[in-house]
Amino acid sequence: MLSKVVTFLCLFGVMPGKGQIDGCKWDVDGYRLDLSVFEEDTLAITNEYTYYYTPCRNGLFCDIEDGPIYTVMVDQINLDSVSDCEAYLAQWDTSITPTRIDANGRSGFSFFYPNGQKDDFAYGCQRGRNLTINWICDSQNEIIVDSIYNDYNDESCLYELNINSSYACGRGNVLEKL
Repeated sequence: MLSKVVTFLCLFGVMPGKGQIDGCKWDVDGYRLDLSVFEEDTLAITNEYTYYYTPCRNGLFCDIEDGPIYTVMVDQINLDSVSDCEAYLAQWDTSITPTRIDANGRSGFSFFYPNGQKDDFAYGCQRGRNLTINWICDSQNEIIVDSIYNDYNDESCLYELNINSSYACGRGNVLEKL
């Protein structure tokens, strides 16, 4: 009987325990993260580059000069030219699930994507680009793409994107328990 129930739940997008339950929704340690409202959006932040992020999908084309064209979730654009993709930081992967985090007293979810660009066109990141995306509870704001940091060392390029959002929390500053 239990296998029939699990089969039924899987067929209808509900999976008990930790993990992705449907498209852009995850259950993690009894808490739900639902980013489905952003599934068709493109988020952006600019510092020395502009970074574009399409949550829950590979919605961007990274056309690297003299290189291949990639379909990606997060790319890095050179400010000197709006159309020049410098590199891609991550591709959407349904097997990657978030973990719960505590960021300066605020709870949230963190995704780690070890699948950024790693090839001859990686420009100093021959070991590849790795991206952590933190969705941090901010009950006052629907969404603020807060910051992006990068650390280039040992030919490994590590990036961290921080997003403050009311969608990363339940009521107030406490995530809603399932």
